Amino acid sequence: MKSIQKQKWELIKWFLSKHKILFVFTIAYGILANLFVILIPVSLGKFFDFLFGYQSHRAAYLDKLPFSFWDTMPHYLWFLTVLILLRFIFQFLQRYYTAVLGEKFVKKLREKLFVQQLKIHTEVYDDRGTGRYLLRHSGDLKSIQNYLTRGIIRFATDVILLLMAVLFLLSINTTVFLVITLGFVFTVIVVYFLNKTLFKTSVKRRNTRSGLLSFVSRQLQTTKAIKAFNKEATEIGKYNKRSLKLYQSSVAFQKIYNLIYTLIPALLYGILVIVLFFVYEIKLQEKKLFNAGEMLGFILLFITILPIFRRVIRVATVWELGNISFGKLINVFHLPTEIPIQSKKPFVFKKGELVFKNVSFSYKEEQHLFKNLNFKVKHNSINQIKLSNGQGKTTLVKLLAGLYLPNKGEIFYDNQPISQLDIKSLRKKVTFVSDEFSLIGKTVFEVISYSRSKEKRVKAQQIIDFFQNNIPSSMKLSLDDKVKERGLNLSKSQKKMLLYARAALSNKPIVVIEEPIRNLEKNTKKNILTWLSEVKNKKTIVFLCYTWREPIVKIDHVISIPKQ
Repeated sequence: MKSIQKQKWELIKWFLSKHKILFVFTIAYGILANLFVILIPVSLGKFFDFLFGYQSHRAAYLDKLPFSFWDTMPHYLWFLTVLILLRFIFQFLQRYYTAVLGEKFVKKLREKLFVQQLKIHTEVYDDRGTGRYLLRHSGDLKSIQNYLTRGIIRFATDVILLLMAVLFLLSINTTVFLVITLGFVFTVIVVYFLNKTLFKTSVKRRNTRSGLLSFVSRQLQTTKAIKAFNKEATEIGKYNKRSLKLYQSSVAFQKIYNLIYTLIPALLYGILVIVLFFVYEIKLQEKKLFNAGEMLGFILLFITILPIFRRVIRVATVWELGNISFGKLINVFHLPTEIPIQSKKPFVFKKGELVFKNVSFSYKEEQHLFKNLNFKVKHNSINQIKLSNGQGKTTLVKLLAGLYLPNKGEIFYDNQPISQLDIKSLRKKVTFVSDEFSLIGKTVFEVISYSRSKEKRVKAQQIIDFFQNNIPSSMKLSLDDKVKERGLNLSKSQKKMLLYARAALSNKPIVVIEEPIRNLEKNTKKNILTWLSEVKNKKTIVFLCYTWREPIVKIDHVISIPKQ
């Protein structure tokens, strides 16, 4: 497998190849903005020429430009104003388009990440939970965005600016240039070693934060059980321990991060002190190094490039944090997924027959939940797979949906092995009524319909009306009624009814139903049983339940699953 670094750069190159023109113009705007950053402090030497009659040969560089706007004081002030305006324009363009590139990059990765997360095999989420992957959409993507905008684009323009400034300083005095260069090198070395420590503390901090987020996600989904069994104190204690670990790792991170943040300007200003001391010593020896205009230009230029150099040094922190986030993102891209469509055969529906041959399944190293299952589900009939509570109804639903694959044996749909099928094409023919498959949408219509067309709305209304016939008005739902996340504002009967409505509206030839009548209000149950009796000879219907005593719907075939 390719290294994380190589895959990181492939992602960056892939993105930049799609936005070459915007990237080139952004760098060009940055170079032009930097040119004016240099010209403004240098040109102030010309002001001293006019004010005190000095002849600064550094400021005289301006006289070589193909303009003559600075031959008088008023002209010079207009010229300086134009420089400031141009710097503003190009700096705005560079910062704006850098931000746009960053937002585009994150947008592409965010969309790519979401597609990947939907493809990740169900067993991964069952094993690890979903909470730890939420951070990829927030903190990690922000660090990756900073890697592109600050770590590549702004870093490139900052380096160009520093080279321009250093060349100017070299033209002033070689000794001054060497003092500044040695100071810069020393600062880089110090920050490099501090960043090594920062990287370790940052990894620990992010892993702890991700673990805490995962813990919160899991516990919030079980708040009812926590309250019912008076486990608040226990769970709060667990949370506080994790929170303390995050606090400790965050404090360690902040100590190193802020040491780097404050040490860099201290070292750079120390360089300025050394240079000024050097100039003072030259002055005492009555040697001419700078006149007043040149000295002002030098100090202003040095102060101007200080924040630039700070950014260049701090970019190592951006790189380190970005590398961590790229690593986590790329690891998500390598999690097990459902096998791509290209390598699978499309499912060809014939009559809806379902066969299990020597199927065994267990979760990791646990005892087999199912072992050597052999049975046939007949088409155009109602089949009851008889399982008691805790015997694996939900797991069997996932096997039938292709969310899990057997550890051993094979499941066949119309003599086609599920392991060799394009699972999406299979799911176009199979629908499920199970609490395992949540309601998706904000309104009743959205949760039961894949399409938003007017035709579907009419059919959806007919189905809802049929399933709600003779039930109390207070319990009736309309298509535009709001549905909270996972139907939290609905009764158990309403949720079950909507699961049936979703299955009925999809009109698929194979229907798998977990606990068919559990939680249904009596009139709703009667309506649903009527629907089942009407479609039983047109569809392959599979009930997953232990007992059945409803005379309205007769079971055609009973399949008993032995306990392991």
